[in-house]
Order: sequence, then C-alpha cells, then structure tokens
Amino acid sequence: MFVMVHLSVSAVQPSSGNETKTSWEIEVNAAIQPATDTGVLFALVTEEASVPLSLSLIDYHSTKKLKQQFIIVALESTVVSRLALNVCDKKEHSVDILLRKDHLSLRVDGIVGESELSTSELEDSLSILESSLQSTVKTYVGGLPDVPVTATPVTASYHGCMTVKLSNKALDLDEALYKHSDITSHSCPPVEAGQ
Repeated sequence: MFVMVHLSVSAVQPSSGNETKTSWEIEVNAAIQPATDTGVLFALVTEEASVPLSLSLIDYHSTKKLKQQFIIVALESTVVSRLALNVCDKKEHSVDILLRKDHLSLRVDGIVGESELSTSELEDSLSILESSLQSTVKTYVGGLPDVPVTATPVTASYHGCMTVKLSNKALDLDEALYKHSDITSHSCPPVEAGQ
C-alpha cells in the first residue's frame, strides 16, 4: 500500500557571487503513529526502480545484529543515519529529515539521529542522490512500488497513521497521483494491538 505524489525539490540560489551551481533541498516532516515496527514512510524512486532516498522504520540493526526499533534514512541501499527509538507506543511522534547538497539531518521528537558514514562518504552518497534528482523521480509515501528487495534496506509498507509535509507544505492525499484503495485520507482509526 502506498501513495504516489508529486514532489518539487526546492532549488536554492547561490548565496555568493562565486557559486555557479544552484543547490537543492529536500525537507520532509511527518507525524507518525505506527501500528507495526517496520515500513517505508517516504521514498524517492527512479524510473529504473532504484531508491535514491528512503525514510523507514526497521526493527533490526543489520551490522550489529541487534533487535531494536530504529528510524533510518537510506541513500540507495546504504543507511546513512539512524536513531534507536520505540515509536510503536500508540503515541504520535514527529520525524523530520532535511537534505542538502552537503548536509543530511534526521530528528525524531527533537532527538538527532546518528550518522552512519564519514563526512566524505556522506558527501559521495549525497552526490549520487543529487544526480538522481536530475532525472525523473517519483515520490512515495507509506510504501514502495515493485522494486528489487536489495534497492533499499526496507521495502515493507507502513501501517499506521501519518501526516506528512514536504517542504513545509501539507500533503493532501486526495491530490495524490495514485492512492492505494486501503488508504484513507483525513482520518486516523485507533491503532489496536494485533492489527
């Protein structure tokens, strides 16, 4: 289950006369109340079915072999930032990501996520994202279309309630380019255990 929406990446004009390239910015703010501990909250998908950016819930740290709830930001199949936090507690949580040409931040309920990469590795990953933004990318909320399971760390659909803002503009699911029939907009049913 997913929603496909239109995202325009904010172009930021050069701040000094020396710069010739325009930089870019992606800002996502979500209020989530998950019913399950794994699922894609937000993703960009190319026509080639690669996933240059995803924001997801996951219940396992693959390198440390640790069973714990995390919110992760991934660029392609690489986790670049994560935060261990139990969000399956029937409360609403704020999740914010901000990406620029040379910056990535993840915040959950005001707590800053940990970077998984060195500065140079992050810059390399962000340049790959930047090149993906030059082609056609589609924006997905709550899940992914048919992509290879190796394209991103999480491919499962999100289950629960969520409101999303993209670049400070509230996302209206009624204006989505595609919305799965199981998704209801402007309503959030109570999250019951076992659903």
